[in-house]
Amino acid sequence: MLDKFLENLSPASIDLINKGYKIFNVENLSLLNEISDQFKDFIKKEQSIELDDFSSLHKFLNVKDLNSIRYNFFQKLNYNNTFSKKYLDLGFNIINDVVGSELAANRSVNFSIQMPNDSTSKLSIHSDTFSGESEFQINLWVPLTNTRSTNSMFIFNPDFSRRIINNIDEYEKNGIEHLLDTNTDEYKFLELDYGEALIFTPTCLHGNVVNTTNETRISFNCRYKNLFSPYCKNEENEKKLGAFYMPITPKAATIIGLK
Repeated sequence: MLDKFLENLSPASIDLINKGYKIFNVENLSLLNEISDQFKDFIKKEQSIELDDFSSLHKFLNVKDLNSIRYNFFQKLNYNNTFSKKYLDLGFNIINDVVGSELAANRSVNFSIQMPNDSTSKLSIHSDTFSGESEFQINLWVPLTNTRSTNSMFIFNPDFSRRIINNIDEYEKNGIEHLLDTNTDEYKFLELDYGEALIFTPTCLHGNVVNTTNETRISFNCRYKNLFSPYCKNEENEKKLGAFYMPITPKAATIIGLK
């Protein structure tokens, strides 16, 4: 029924629908460089580590210190709940294209470090809807390093993901991690260079594995949705507007109507 609308959509929207993701050049490289410099200053202050290439961070940082580094920098970025709006500038036009201009976002931008051979950083196969998040959101994922192979994230294609999720009770009996071994043609690890970003629909199954490369990956992600698109139907779920999501770009008519 919705196929008739496809001819009016942008190429990025078509890619998102057909592949589940779109890779593009960040729209504000100076902001990305600023965020990179923030982390550079932070890691120097916290660990006395001076780096221009974050992919070698594991050579200087002990894995036992990793969680505190992640948490403390996360807190620094999100201390006043304004970073998710600033972060949007990395992909403002493409998010407006595929989501809309009146947006809600996560209150906090997530921050991830995945060092080689660190099993504690593994994120199992999942869809964000498993934890009650909206099906109508798009994730903006931006690395501070190049991402290749197992130091990146993987994503399954939309058709396969839909088939698994629609029969999730059957697959969960034996776990779904085996899907990585038995369906290698249905997913891919996404390759990005510094200065590139990714939007993807987290309704597609995705995650990461133990990083077996010799490079650390550092990345950020934040979810954006139309302010008025559906939230989780479960009334007890906390992932609603005002709790998990906050409005960031309401228009004048909306502000007037809500007064």
